[in-house]
Amino acid sequence: MATSPPESRWSREAVEEFLKREKPRYQKVLLPYGLSTEGEDRSNVADLVFPKDLSGKTVLDVGCFLGFFCLEAARRGASRIVGVDIDRDRLRQARTLSEIVGATIEYAHLDIEQSNPPGVFDYVLFLNVLHHVRDPIAVLDRLIAHTRERLILEIAGPDNPRPARMLKKLGAGWIARRSLGNLPVIVVGRNGTPGHGPEQKFFFSAPALQHFLLCQRRSFAGLDVRPSPFKDRFLMIARKRRIERLVLIAGPSGSGKSTLLARLLSRQCGDIASACGLGDPEEWVGSDRKRLLKDERQFLPKLIYHYDTLNPWGRDARIYSRDENLDVLGCSREVSALHCLATRRTLIQRLERELSERETAENARKSKQRQGTATDSTRAGSARTLRRQGTSERASSRVAGLLPRSQRPFIFRGYHRRTAPSR
Repeated sequence: MATSPPESRWSREAVEEFLKREKPRYQKVLLPYGLSTEGEDRSNVADLVFPKDLSGKTVLDVGCFLGFFCLEAARRGASRIVGVDIDRDRLRQARTLSEIVGATIEYAHLDIEQSNPPGVFDYVLFLNVLHHVRDPIAVLDRLIAHTRERLILEIAGPDNPRPARMLKKLGAGWIARRSLGNLPVIVVGRNGTPGHGPEQKFFFSAPALQHFLLCQRRSFAGLDVRPSPFKDRFLMIARKRRIERLVLIAGPSGSGKSTLLARLLSRQCGDIASACGLGDPEEWVGSDRKRLLKDERQFLPKLIYHYDTLNPWGRDARIYSRDENLDVLGCSREVSALHCLATRRTLIQRLERELSERETAENARKSKQRQGTATDSTRAGSARTLRRQGTSERASSRVAGLLPRSQRPFIFRGYHRRTAPSR
């Protein structure tokens, strides 16, 4: 629950003297005696990213500046709060503000591109920082590894004023600049090349981050995108998947992984289930890479995961460390593995059967597509017949439906089709 900070040991005169001397700004931090720092009021953003009660939760704020969100987490009852920043003067001011308010917060000087945060945290905040770093992908991977429940990002996208001005100089039209925010793109700034002022480095669109967090990385069950009231930016709240127990059924294609998974869930392999400590099969969920990608449940107590060990061999690198389908291992507290093996002859037979089934399905798809093309040709012929039947008539939706798609009107009402007189 939200808690009231203890009474400050600072006098009003001491607080006023600190504000006059240091002039802290950017974040508006409320202080005793009705005083505050200069800057933007971020309380509306705090309400979007934090629940009302943070009791028992740990919070990490990377790029904390004056520590506003650290103080907000303390007010909401978080058990441990760490704020890190690359600027030592900001950290000194943040420590002083926390002392004035009477909050217990850990502050540390840390460059997130060079060092790891001090532990794993339930809530990890990275607000308005991503467009400043030199290697955003590496930083995001580091933050993912130190997130237990929520990774919260505030992002300057391609449609923000600064990248929009840059794109305008490069010749991008208004429509192109406005549409970039709906595409999975990253705009790269010049960052102070000769003859230009300093610029931020990277501007991610929301779809680009969605693709990265949910597809290129598989550690999250889902995410929410919300507009931020700060500088027309957007917030992305990613919910990290948590698995209590994971049983990995691995093996090459055709080795019997799917059969084993089905038998374990139907109580047909009691000796193997006992050796793995499965217990009651009804408590377990069976999944593979495709089904898990669509599963938005954040917490899975017990999961049996189907994994093809040949999966990396369909890519150029051919190494397991780059297979995002194995990110599920980093989300699991306890992992057991079963490796399925089969003879060479059995694998060849199963793979040949699978290829035959795929070929049959592909032929059926092409046949259906050819039938659809023939139907369109028939409709086009009917439409030509109608065009020879009179000089001018009002086309109803039924008549217009007989026309090829390229000739159909956008609005049937009020549309007249002129035809040549009958001969």
